[in-house]
Amino acid sequence: SRAVASVGRRVPEGLVCAEVAEARAHVHGLLQSQRLDMKATVTLLGRLSHELNTSLNAILGAAQVMSTTLSPSDRELLSIISHTTKVMANMVSDFLDYSQCQHGLLSLAYRPFSLTVLLETLRRAFEPEARRMGVSLHLSTAKALPTC
Repeated sequence: SRAVASVGRRVPEGLVCAEVAEARAHVHGLLQSQRLDMKATVTLLGRLSHELNTSLNAILGAAQVMSTTLSPSDRELLSIISHTTKVMANMVSDFLDYSQCQHGLLSLAYRPFSLTVLLETLRRAFEPEARRMGVSLHLSTAKALPTC
């Protein structure tokens, strides 16, 4: 029997099967290449995340050691450095999570958090830059914000 090609002319059935097999092999190769690219990307981001977190943890450790020998005003500056370093470490972790999520490698876990604490953390992170710009940064929240 003969198969009908998409342009309407008849071709030998064996030729169609060969083309389908070739197309399947091509698609399989593309999928395999994509999986390898995805794995390489996630591996690279994992290594970068590890290196950045190692450096950020060294900064945090040094800040903790230094805090015992500083004046109160210098301790406040060091507290800002520590806090900002923790924020950066969280951003690195979030970036890695986002990459893993894009590639279907991350499952999300819902957990409660305090909106007040989150807003205060953000205020503290942006306060030094606001001060540098001569801007006063204040946060006002309702007395009873819900826990999300």
